[in-house]
Amino acid sequence: MNYRRAAPEELIDLLRDQERRPDLTLIRELLRRGDGIVPHLIEVLEVDRGWAAIHAGLLLCELQAESALPALQRAISASWGHDLADWLCNDALEKFGLAALDMLEAVAADRSVDWYPRAVACRVMRNIAFRHRETYDRVTAFLRRMLPAPNLDWRAYESYEALKEAVDDPQVWTSVVGRLCELRDPNAYDLIGQLFEAGLVDEMVMGPEHYREAYQKSGLPADLAERPMTLVERYERRQPRTTRTQKEPTQKTRKKRKRRKPR
Repeated sequence: MNYRRAAPEELIDLLRDQERRPDLTLIRELLRRGDGIVPHLIEVLEVDRGWAAIHAGLLLCELQAESALPALQRAISASWGHDLADWLCNDALEKFGLAALDMLEAVAADRSVDWYPRAVACRVMRNIAFRHRETYDRVTAFLRRMLPAPNLDWRAYESYEALKEAVDDPQVWTSVVGRLCELRDPNAYDLIGQLFEAGLVDEMVMGPEHYREAYQKSGLPADLAERPMTLVERYERRQPRTTRTQKEPTQKTRKKRKRRKPR
């Protein structure tokens, strides 16, 4: 098929057939279509599941289609949104920059959403705070508000589920503490120490020593040291390696030595 001449609906039908490693020529053409393809990608995100929704979500992030943010919020927050959130947390949602913060805050603060997409939203906010320093104060202030009061008596609740229902999911608190430590928020240091003392941070995930060490570091976290990959670069890395042909030996062949006759 000539992708350049194809109707948007034809390209979307092809996108729905893609698996983990999509046709890069198709991806490039969808990106080339820009704003014109955005409504079609939003429809995929709202209707489909699995790889189709993941590819559509990644394309919308690459295009920085702000009109897609409500659909992205609904998809990430849905019961099936774990996989999508996982794929969008690195080199994807952060490309929206400041424009994504309202949506990310809404996901992170929504107690009806499972803890993992909420943790992903906090991670993306951390990325944005590093990439766009003008957002640092807003992000860190929001994350601090996500934490419980240090005097919260978690032992007064019958179970984890009871605490989750009455206050919030403790797994979210631990994730938020991790993000604030990476951001080295000076206004959170004492609060985090108090939360550790109160037993409100899961030390199986992060111990007090790690929190203190995090504040001693400088510069960007290792996963943000390089510029964000483009979507095409990301897909290229996931393409299968070219198999070796028979004409490409895996090791040098040694010449056989003639044995000398014993004297």
